[in-house]
Amino acid sequence: MATPSTPTVQKSPLFDAIDKNETEKALDLLKTREQAAERDATGMSVLGSAAYRGNVAICERAIELGCDVNDKTEDTLYTPLMFAGLSEFLRPKVNGEYVGDEVYPDELLEFIHSLCGSHEVHPVKIIFRFSKYPDSIKYKKKILYVIDRVFERQLRCKESNEIMSLKLWLILFFMRETSKFVESNSDEKSPEESSLQYARIISTWQEGDEIRKALDVLLRNAVASFPYKHSLLHETLEKALRKTACGQRPTAYEYIVQSLFGQRIAALAYCSQECQKFDWPIHKKHKPTCHPKLGLSVRCYF
Repeated sequence: MATPSTPTVQKSPLFDAIDKNETEKALDLLKTREQAAERDATGMSVLGSAAYRGNVAICERAIELGCDVNDKTEDTLYTPLMFAGLSEFLRPKVNGEYVGDEVYPDELLEFIHSLCGSHEVHPVKIIFRFSKYPDSIKYKKKILYVIDRVFERQLRCKESNEIMSLKLWLILFFMRETSKFVESNSDEKSPEESSLQYARIISTWQEGDEIRKALDVLLRNAVASFPYKHSLLHETLEKALRKTACGQRPTAYEYIVQSLFGQRIAALAYCSQECQKFDWPIHKKHKPTCHPKLGLSVRCYF
């Protein structure tokens, strides 16, 4: 006894063109919402069939005509969106979400990386870096934004890093203050000249003072403005700073360095010839005074 044969379902010209990857023919047959609503024998939609074969042009037309990217058949449970991902035609939005029109130079990346990766937190050293990069003002907004983003991540991740957070905050604070000063004097001097002038202002050492008072005030303001007051490192540093009046030793910089790196720095040493050359015109105007407690000459060293 012969078994009854299963009737074959005639494939529509539209799905036949999609299967054969005949893009132009398929687009000619896909012009209305009714045509876009067709399904093949398995229940797959026009969009699903086109996505399965990775045909971007037909997919775009099908979406324009109202096809659902999340539609799925009862047999496979795959959606057109899944097919697009498997065909590597899907590009997550996050990849291009922060991509702007402006292309930044590699030198900018190197400058920001050197700032964030360095252990130098002295304001004058930060200003030196600022003055050496010719586009510090041009890319000021981007520089400050990136440093700020890196700073914010230090205490908001699972494994917080209080030392890195405080270090980055100091760098960000000094970069902001330098940028403000340079922009306020942009009509008179170049960014390099203005930034070095700012360094001389905060490095001023008045006759009779134990330390550079302007520099000490700047450092204390930077610590006081740290936004995460709950940080144990910040609380400890603020308590230490309150033990010494502003303008007296130990300086705010000494407290900061000890908090960050757990070590005492040499009292009578420049960190480089560049610092020594920069500071000498300021230093030679004043005779060194003797600090009674430390028994050493308190000079204008960084």
